[in-house]
Amino acid sequence: MENSDKMKPKALYTRSTQAAARTQETAEAVAMVLADLPEADNAAGSVDHMLRANGILRNLPWPAPFDSPTHRLHIGDAAISRGRPTKASIWS
Repeated sequence: MENSDKMKPKALYTRSTQAAARTQETAEAVAMVLADLPEADNAAGSVDHMLRANGILRNLPWPAPFDSPTHRLHIGDAAISRGRPTKASIWS
C-alpha cells in the first residue's frame, strides 16, 4: 500500500448509509407529527399542530404511481358523457 493511500481520509458514511439515515429520520419525524395530532380540530393549539404536520407531510415524496401526474383532456359535454341530458340536448 502506498503512502498516499494511507493519507486519504476514510468516509464515515457511505451514500447508502446516509440515505438510510435520512429515511429513518424522516420516518421518525412523520411518526412523531402524526402522534402529536390532536383528537379534536377545534381544541386549543390544534391548528398549530395541524399546520406543522402539513408542512412536514407536504414535503415528502409521493409513492408511485402518484409521483408523476398524468393529464387527460376529453372534448365534449360532461353531462352527456355521464348519460344525463342537458337542456340543449332535450330541445334539439
